[in-house]
Amino acid sequence: MFQFDRIAKSAKLLKEENKERRQQMLRELFDGYEAGLEMPVSACVDDLVEMYPDAKVRFCVSGVRIRGGCNAADLRDLCSSESETADL
Repeated sequence: MFQFDRIAKSAKLLKEENKERRQQMLRELFDGYEAGLEMPVSACVDDLVEMYPDAKVRFCVSGVRIRGGCNAADLRDLCSSESETADL
């Protein structure tokens, strides 16, 4: 799929309000990929955590450094942490 097609599909799924359709669009968009970053991943965290609860997650929040990785189930706890650095 050409990069512009992927961008167009990403924009379409971000507008989708139906969770089942949005998650199916995410599956199609990431089919064959082992990793994703930035958009639409950052905008679809809730869906992706639900879809792949055992996935390994690495992320960066402005002003926060994370060393190592975590699984998707740890993501919510990590986001609420007030620590500037989390080791997992």
